[in-house]
Amino acid sequence: MCIRDRDDRALDLAIDTATNNGIVVTGYITPNPGSPGQTKMYVVNLDMGGNIIADRQLTNFSASAGTNVIYSWITRTWTVGGFYADLGNTVPLVDNEAILVEFDLGLNLVNYCQISTAEITHSSINDIVEIPGDGYFITGTVGIPWGFPNYALQGVLAAKIDYAYTTVTNLSFESTNSRHQGVSAVYEASTD
Repeated sequence: MCIRDRDDRALDLAIDTATNNGIVVTGYITPNPGSPGQTKMYVVNLDMGGNIIADRQLTNFSASAGTNVIYSWITRTWTVGGFYADLGNTVPLVDNEAILVEFDLGLNLVNYCQISTAEITHSSINDIVEIPGDGYFITGTVGIPWGFPNYALQGVLAAKIDYAYTTVTNLSFESTNSRHQGVSAVYEASTD
């Protein structure tokens, strides 16, 4: 059955080498047709035949989306980066806050943290890399509340997060013009 006004999207996937259960996909679904501003982060574990093993919607926020997913061999959990919006936002791509969410192997919610707290333009996590034994390095976009000193609308989100989902180092910076974003991350332990 095809529902024409439903907006469901897969945005990233990771091969499940931990349990050999196929792949884990994240993105978002629109649980109620006709409500595009009420998307929910969606994570699904599929076997190689495309059958659902487990799936989960993030219901803690009005609108949310998963933009990337990785597996941690240290914590034996799935980490999903993305964004969310509080009630009142009609489109999930406006005035969002970045979020990092941790799921166990059964896709049960373990932990989450809000990376940005200012609902000014779009903030999101676009990439995550694990720093074995330390946590994660994330990159993406971050809204700038007042645009000082360059009066930008967005900056580059770059931060080191520990396994408890606490920000250890925030290297985020304002764009030199109106908008920029970090789209991928490579972490080199020797240069930290």
